[in-house]
Amino acid sequence: MARRVNLATRIAKLLKAKFESNIIWSARALMKVYDCQTEHEKCYKATVVDNGIGFSGCDADFGSSLAEKAKDWFEKDGGKRFPSPYGPKLAPWATKLAKKYSKQVATMMLKEKPEAALKMLTEAGDEVAVAAWHQTYNPQTA
Repeated sequence: MARRVNLATRIAKLLKAKFESNIIWSARALMKVYDCQTEHEKCYKATVVDNGIGFSGCDADFGSSLAEKAKDWFEKDGGKRFPSPYGPKLAPWATKLAKKYSKQVATMMLKEKPEAALKMLTEAGDEVAVAAWHQTYNPQTA
């Protein structure tokens, strides 16, 4: 019997490596998780609805602040003057938090941009996951 491949887990592992090497990946991930918060949660920087997406209660305030900081940076600077949305003290925390939510980001990636997920798996040389992707998203090529 063929073993089932969890694509989100495989992609989350690849995302964690991206977060470690590039703070912009971490910032984008935090913004993506923040976008899953309800408007009420964004306003109060708290988790009110336990819907399985967005920041957990203990991460809501800090995660929201990091995501808002990144959004402001992308809108106002985007790397023109400052290479990162975070200073040297916040960057490791942003990376750590992005890694914590990597599976959630991977799941969103598979749902919203499955071709980007395929590209990431292909570049990593994960042939088993690539085959599983084709079986799931493009069954006629499997």
